[in-house]
Amino acid sequence: MDSTTTTVPGTTRSAMLDELITNLDAASAVPRHLAALVEIGRLRGEASADFTARQGLQTHPVLRHPKHKALAPHGPMLVTHTGGARALTEELSDCNSDTVSAWIIGTLPAGRMAEYLSNFTVARASHVDSYLLRFYAPEILPTLHELAPRNWVHLLMKPVVRWCYPQASPQGEGWQSFAGGGEVPGEEYFHGLRYLRLADSPELMTALAGDPQPYRLVNALQNEAPELFDSDCYGVRLAQVEDLLAEARGHGLQREEDLLACVWCLLAEPAIRQEQAWQQALLCCARDGTPLTESYLQ
Repeated sequence: MDSTTTTVPGTTRSAMLDELITNLDAASAVPRHLAALVEIGRLRGEASADFTARQGLQTHPVLRHPKHKALAPHGPMLVTHTGGARALTEELSDCNSDTVSAWIIGTLPAGRMAEYLSNFTVARASHVDSYLLRFYAPEILPTLHELAPRNWVHLLMKPVVRWCYPQASPQGEGWQSFAGGGEVPGEEYFHGLRYLRLADSPELMTALAGDPQPYRLVNALQNEAPELFDSDCYGVRLAQVEDLLAEARGHGLQREEDLLACVWCLLAEPAIRQEQAWQQALLCCARDGTPLTESYLQ
């Protein structure tokens, strides 16, 4: 069965978790299991130790290739709870997408699912022997789902019933989901899938590389002036910056310092768009190369 995409824009985390529990409890010939996917290395400071110390949580590392031995404790984990699925959702109900990268219902217990998914963390391409593929990251999974070879996607989603991942917008967190094959892989799938070959088309490689500029800008802004943002969620902040960066580029701005200044000003005072002086400053910056801050303050 091919995986399909189900879009649930604006769905709150609590509504998504309720839907997952309903899906988990649905009658099925194959037992279903729920796990949260957490990338431990993304947790800042003491948050990593605080998370793993939560009572009742069990972690199952996804990075299992010998090359990843040193990275495994800091990489993606499938997380379950000794008290079951409902206890897991209750324990992690306060965690946003900065902590939980996905909620997954599958046909395999978490330990076996982590072992199966580890097959996809190492990929090959024509220009390198192999590389670590963060296929599970919310910003990467949709790209792979759309552009990777169909057989690769089918294999990835084979034991998945539902894979929910966050997709933030400037307005806040939203959740989307992929429906997988819902099959139980045979033993041969746990040993014969290493070094899966991705058809490294220019379109796929470019999409996977992404645009680093929004990340640089959001990091600079939250380090210098975190009060500019109305959300603590990194994904929402990134979406806001991407939205405003597109607006700045639409005005013809190109230099990073001008783009940063434009995004900063729009975050601080959205009404600035209506000012004649602001419109003139954008024009001078794009047309004459005058720095945006200089032309606006003249």
